[in-house]
Amino acid sequence: PVALVDAAYILWIFSSLSRTLAQLRARRQLAKLALYARFANVLAVSVVGSVMWILYETWFRATDALNQKWQGDWGVGAVWH
Repeated sequence: PVALVDAAYILWIFSSLSRTLAQLRARRQLAKLALYARFANVLAVSVVGSVMWILYETWFRATDALNQKWQGDWGVGAVWH
């Protein structure tokens, strides 16, 4: 359920951001457009990084049934705190 709420927020943010970018492009406000475009890129990189980390964490848990990778386990929890 939390993942669905997060996905809904991300879609909401990116759809609103794309509308804002279109309005700024239509009004030829280039300074604001550049700022918001960079913001959109930072958000996209953050989302991709978060998804990659979730996939890594899932792989780490799925392939370590006997807890043999305990040395690297601190990193999985440390990223989220």
